[in-house]
Amino acid sequence: MFLMDIIMEYFYLFLLHAIIIASIFAQLGYAGFTIYKTDEFERYILIISFSTAVLIFLGSRTLKISFADFMLIALTSDSLLRIISFGGVIPALTGICISHITIQAMKKGKTFVIRVMILVSVFTAIQLANTYLVVLSNKDISLDKALVPNTCYSVCMGLWLVFFYKNDSKE
Repeated sequence: MFLMDIIMEYFYLFLLHAIIIASIFAQLGYAGFTIYKTDEFERYILIISFSTAVLIFLGSRTLKISFADFMLIALTSDSLLRIISFGGVIPALTGICISHITIQAMKKGKTFVIRVMILVSVFTAIQLANTYLVVLSNKDISLDKALVPNTCYSVCMGLWLVFFYKNDSKE
């Protein structure tokens, strides 16, 4: 019985990481494919959107407000309030805000939403990859605990899109 519990725990942990890593590659692949298939002028705008996402991440890293920094604060803190706020609430609110911005972009038209989606997907992929980099370089943090901020962000973003996006053209 005990051995089966350990196997299932590692299976779920592997599945969670596989989904997150697949989402990183899917987001970057979508961004690259979309940039490649557009016309010349729009390609320039989309490359700027891609670059802006990278610059926003680098700026947030400099200010110590990335998901990896939140994770380190939450996991090394003794305060329950800091653990909850930095590990769950701030990433969850960020996911809701990003999702809301995406919904507003969808209402403005196809070209604009593609620009916003590239900005969001590249920024999210870099955040996830940075969290993995920080965890793998820090021996004191386990992978399962490290993904709490990313999971809160992703779940809240997905739920907000599922429950609040309404496609007016098809209803």
